[in-house]
Amino acid sequence: MKRIGFLGISLFFIIMLFGGTAFSSDAEVIFNYRYSLTAGDPDAVIESLRDFAKRNGGYVKFFSNNRIDLRLPKGREAQLKADISRMGYVSEENQSRQDVSKMLLDLKTQLKVKKKLLHDLKDIFSSSQLSDTLSVEQELGKVIVEVESIKGQMFYYRDRVALPEIQVYINRSSGAVTKKNVDTRWEWIRKMGIHSLIQDF
Repeated sequence: MKRIGFLGISLFFIIMLFGGTAFSSDAEVIFNYRYSLTAGDPDAVIESLRDFAKRNGGYVKFFSNNRIDLRLPKGREAQLKADISRMGYVSEENQSRQDVSKMLLDLKTQLKVKKKLLHDLKDIFSSSQLSDTLSVEQELGKVIVEVESIKGQMFYYRDRVALPEIQVYINRSSGAVTKKNVDTRWEWIRKMGIHSLIQDF
């Protein structure tokens, strides 16, 4: 069991050493965009943006009758902005960025150290006496869970970096006519006009 304690202390110092001094020249940045758009036909805008996401390798995260959230591959944002501008009047535009380079680097370092600890624990487990087997097995299970957790966090941040999120809020422009279902039985009355019918009587 002293060997397990020694491994834990070594793990702490390795994380402090590599996590604090290492750095990456490639910035990993999460971008988020938000637009407020005024358009005559919000439904048509929603359909156009859904089609844009499909054609450009992205997907629709959420949509309603006046909002749509897209995830698009990095580099498609400029084209989307140009398309949105042609669909109506952009009254508001916001962009946020979060640099997660150091966070990912720290996670990568932690993962490397945890994998090394996992390897050492397996060696201890294979040569441990029966009285120590349960303790080593519990420690192995704990480290395995930690490794999977780190992998999950890394996947999440890399996914957010690769696929920026764009939110578009659509307001119907004043004077725009809302489409309604028309009962075709009375279509001839609409075409003739109510004034014409009154004059006939």
